[in-house]
Amino acid sequence: MAETGERAAAGQPALVALSTFAPALARLVALRPVLGVRNVGHTLAKLVRPVQGPSLLVSSCTHPDFGRLQADLFGRTGMHAMSLRATDGEAVVSARRAQAMDHWRLGECHTVIAAQSVAPTDLALPDPDAVSTAAWTRAVLAGDQPVPATLQGQVEAICAALDPSLPR
Repeated sequence: MAETGERAAAGQPALVALSTFAPALARLVALRPVLGVRNVGHTLAKLVRPVQGPSLLVSSCTHPDFGRLQADLFGRTGMHAMSLRATDGEAVVSARRAQAMDHWRLGECHTVIAAQSVAPTDLALPDPDAVSTAAWTRAVLAGDQPVPATLQGQVEAICAALDPSLPR
């Protein structure tokens, strides 16, 4: 936790394992292989803010009903959060077409990226296998391949939401 705090204070990304700050919740989440389905622990884990002070919660929703409940929570609490479309509980990152992103601040929602229904056809992506995808990802990270505009848009939206001049 100390290292995470130092990274956050230096403006660097910080990751804290769920088992570190909420071991009971981590055990509940770990029941998925036994139960065969997600449970309430997965929902709670997506909404936990393991830090004190200003932060941005980046969460996701798979089902429209959960999206409405999440929006109500963010609106009522004034939570500083972003909500992304999810598949099977995980935020969707699509290199082909933009996924909707909403930014919640002081109880108000602003759509910062609208969902695209049609993907451009001129985007050069790897074959859909692990080896090709890993090689393409390494090339993008090395600057040898361009970052897809949809991914760059998500990064820019999150960075803009982290702007310290914005009210929290």
